[in-house]
Amino acid sequence: FLQGGQLIEKGSSSSSRATSKEPSRGRKERRDSSAKSDAPSPAAKGRTADSQTRGTANDPVRKASFDNIQKARKQYNADRGNILKAMELADLLRLYDLRYHDGGSLQEEAITVYLEAANLADANRRAAIEEDKDPAHSLAALDSVNDEIMLEYSARSPDGLLCAVHCGLGKVYFMANMFEQA
Repeated sequence: FLQGGQLIEKGSSSSSRATSKEPSRGRKERRDSSAKSDAPSPAAKGRTADSQTRGTANDPVRKASFDNIQKARKQYNADRGNILKAMELADLLRLYDLRYHDGGSLQEEAITVYLEAANLADANRRAAIEEDKDPAHSLAALDSVNDEIMLEYSARSPDGLLCAVHCGLGKVYFMANMFEQA
């Protein structure tokens, strides 16, 4: 048996003096020597070189994410004045970046779409003010913009949409290490 890193003979009590087959080493040294082992891990046994990691082309979840992004991109490009389609595309791009750490391949596009969505949200807010409507009034008739956080974008007030756009944009800036913009 091993107790405290020392070999204990079978049948001896734990209070008896332990015998060790190797000189006593510190805890750190034992960890370092075990880390140098060339033996494959139990999880890696039986794997071939091709099956150790799943490539991006073979990942069905990543492919579905790309398909959803492409679909949202087509819808957004067909109607660039629709803030809901802009928000859907920008959110999908942000969520892809959150799930797959591939160096931020879609961050620049996400920032661009969020900025365009911010312009649209600001225009919607200004239009509501010009029509003497309360820009903080949502379709759900909630009392404040804070209460809109769980609503779909289509049910939010102009102020709620503007807030959601800037929150999403801030998240992308943060993930892109662009802290001063966030």
